[in-house]
Amino acid sequence: MDSGYRDRYGRSADYDEIPSPMADDISTSPYIYETLSLPMRNATLIDYRYMPFVGNGHLATTVLSDWIFVNGVYNGELGWSHRARIPSTNAIDVAFQNQNDDDLAAKSYMLNVLRGQWLTQLNHPEVLVQVKIYAHQYYHHLLVTSISAVRQGEVQARDHSFTVTNNRGRDSEDINFKADAPCSGVNVPSLDCVYMMGDIRETEKEDSSRTRVHMYYTRVPETIILPASTQSQTWLFVTSIDIDDAKAKLAYNKLAGITVEQLEQSHVDAWQNNWDDGMVVVEGDLEVQKVLYGAQFYIKSSLPAPDTDQERNQFYGLSPGGLGKGAYAMDYQGHVFWDMETWIYPGMLMLQPQLAKDMLNYRINGIEEARARAALHGHKGARFPWESAFTGVEVTPDICVPCRELQQHITGDIAYAARQYVSATRDIDWLVNQRGCEFIIDMARWWVTRAEPDPDTGRYHVRDIMPPDEYHEGVNDSVYTNVGASLAIHLANYSACLCGQEIPQSWYDVATKLVLLYDEERNYHPEYDGYDPEDESLNMPQNKPNKIVKQADVVLLGFPFHYKYSDPQTRENDLNIYREVTDPLGPAMTWGMFCIGYKEIGDYTQQEQMFYESFRPYVREPFKVWTEARSGIGATNFITGMGGFLQTVIFGYGGFRLYLENLAMNATLPPKTTSLTITDLNYMGARMSFEFTANSMNIEVHEIITKFPLVMELYDDDEIINLQAGQIYKRDRQPAQFYTTKASSCPLPLDTIIKDGAANHHGTLPLFLIISLLVTWISFVDGETI
Repeated sequence: MDSGYRDRYGRSADYDEIPSPMADDISTSPYIYETLSLPMRNATLIDYRYMPFVGNGHLATTVLSDWIFVNGVYNGELGWSHRARIPSTNAIDVAFQNQNDDDLAAKSYMLNVLRGQWLTQLNHPEVLVQVKIYAHQYYHHLLVTSISAVRQGEVQARDHSFTVTNNRGRDSEDINFKADAPCSGVNVPSLDCVYMMGDIRETEKEDSSRTRVHMYYTRVPETIILPASTQSQTWLFVTSIDIDDAKAKLAYNKLAGITVEQLEQSHVDAWQNNWDDGMVVVEGDLEVQKVLYGAQFYIKSSLPAPDTDQERNQFYGLSPGGLGKGAYAMDYQGHVFWDMETWIYPGMLMLQPQLAKDMLNYRINGIEEARARAALHGHKGARFPWESAFTGVEVTPDICVPCRELQQHITGDIAYAARQYVSATRDIDWLVNQRGCEFIIDMARWWVTRAEPDPDTGRYHVRDIMPPDEYHEGVNDSVYTNVGASLAIHLANYSACLCGQEIPQSWYDVATKLVLLYDEERNYHPEYDGYDPEDESLNMPQNKPNKIVKQADVVLLGFPFHYKYSDPQTRENDLNIYREVTDPLGPAMTWGMFCIGYKEIGDYTQQEQMFYESFRPYVREPFKVWTEARSGIGATNFITGMGGFLQTVIFGYGGFRLYLENLAMNATLPPKTTSLTITDLNYMGARMSFEFTANSMNIEVHEIITKFPLVMELYDDDEIINLQAGQIYKRDRQPAQFYTTKASSCPLPLDTIIKDGAANHHGTLPLFLIISLLVTWISFVDGETI
């Protein structure tokens, strides 16, 4: 079977076998997914593609699978680099030894995303057995499994024996673990500790050091017994993993003196704090509630836990399948793409900016390799790889050479993520002392040297690239790519000022004179030079017409790029033209961007249709695991799609828009919902919660850092409010904006790029635009400067 959809390596979405039948989610709770049967490939094999993972940003495992993955632990050279499989020591299942008893036990399976916990339950008339699996949210080196057996009913007590199995799987093909050994220096008498250590077998680069993995884990017995004399009993199995032996050992030793109940409660409390730090909730539609909770859970589970017992290691980015996926030749091998910055990052920035900063710092950690990548083709600055893993070197496999060489827009995507971070935080310390300015300026420097001047027109071209639309390669002047490049250079000018530096004036010339294609007759933006939305000739995967676009591309100009359309009709035409030619089998994020776009132009019918298109075809029951493709599979537990969906709620229906000068808001409710709540949204150091209903909105200000006093301007009420911490502002639902009165002395970038077809082709701004922008800047900076 071939679905017709091709993943970014050009493979059919069904390369990993056709989908299995899905089980039902029987829970009516918005944050609990419960089923009486697991997804199965056949009668005996669990389909782990649709099983959830539990993680904490340091380690993760797909529940009951034979693998554990650890942040930053990869094996394989360059394109073969993939997450190194650690044999599972916590994939524990239990059954009654007596077959009659086992037949009497009603089995159920549950993922509770609020508690970050998996539960297998055997409900026998005489005893209730529960197996809980979780990646500890506070003791983040620990993967925990507990088994509890509690008597119930009025029958006479008897011994109950249980068979315990652990799906450890084969020996690791990625790490040369030495034989199991006693745990030296461990003092947890209640646990039978075993130690394993090994190095990865192959590094990404010849001169890279070999990552060493240290594991302390509890031996799993073959049987356990609940004696007739015992009312209840609990067994604990814990794995601690790190690349630093001292850290792994310390984490395991912290189990001494902690009860199983205390260990679990500290995990639950830490997850509650994580949720309280920022989340999005709707009421009134259980389907949307569940999908929204799940999307946030899987993304958060792949990001560093905000509060941990030991200092966290360097974060190594988000891959399309999350930390619980990424084995060799599966789920893009755990590589980091533009998915992180473009699709997952924006929502998390608004909820937990520290985690967004972790994502940017992953890129800064690899900046030397990005500089080497630029120099390889004679350019200056930093060109980030299409795929990266541990070292930051380009690791796109040879299966997709055009992706590796031509998807250069990723450096614009990363620069735009940095722009959003500065917009949300104005974190001067990050810019000045944590290499933020260096990072931003180096990306702009690459674009300046990458752009090719045209002596006949005075314009600049970016030729021979692949846009986000991966169906077309080797094209020139991709609109999305060029706008991203221009924004990157403008940002460098602004950031340099914040850091007390300057960039050459010639850079600004490149930013304003990059070619921006525009079709005056159709009043729309062609995707690249020569693109025609009516071209029916066949030269595409699966013999699709040339006009077919794989995924969101030009439509991304309006959001997230906030490109200033001189004619609103152009934005509408871009949406309608590309809606007709976008591959209907494309990835979920595409429809989320159309959803946001149609909200902007007031087409609420199309907005609702695109909203449902953005998740329903991609969510697999019962655990709300997303697949990359709507028909077939592709990557699984596809947090890229989840990130796009989260954006449709925050920036689509929530109507939030983040600019360098302000945060705008114009909320409506998702279909069939009665309220939309965003807790602990972060802006300029302030924490605010928003609750929207059909007619009202409540805005609670939890905290305002005095460095950035905030103003809320309500448009319908024509009211300006100096926000105060601890206050709740109740108003009719209406558009608003937030901005700080402690403005920067640095003028905001003009973000100008002259489109082809306009009267002026040489980059001189119209006088009225200069005056308008100057007035806007003067009014904005009329206040105390930093």
